[in-house]
Amino acid sequence: MDYLIRPAEQKDADPIYRIICELQECNLTRFVFEKIFKENIENPHFIYFVAEAGNNFIGFISCHTQCLLHRGGRVAEIQELFIHPLYRGFRIGQKLIEDLEKKALFMNCISLEATAELNQKHTLLFYEKNAFIFTQKKCVKQLG
Repeated sequence: MDYLIRPAEQKDADPIYRIICELQECNLTRFVFEKIFKENIENPHFIYFVAEAGNNFIGFISCHTQCLLHRGGRVAEIQELFIHPLYRGFRIGQKLIEDLEKKALFMNCISLEATAELNQKHTLLFYEKNAFIFTQKKCVKQLG
């Protein structure tokens, strides 16, 4: 299968909005999403890639990088990863991670991290197959 991976652009906001709503299983406030999306794709510490097959938007990965005292350097953390269900099994997710890893290394990141919900067994297995090692549990407290 032929597909292209490229940096996300402002024109990608609509399909990415739909993907994020699907991942979160809710309709996010479009105005807020677009504001955050624009800010993030313009931030040099964030990496957003999309995958396309022809004119079809088939995947997306987002990553934020930051220097962490307790890690001793810049860490890249995957925020969202989505492959359209019809295109799963073609190693597109793996290729997105490989391209992300190259970019993170170029940005002098010392590690690549990902978080997944404990009930997302297929997601956890995917990361494990891509050489991620489970090292911790993440604790979350909702605010507001």
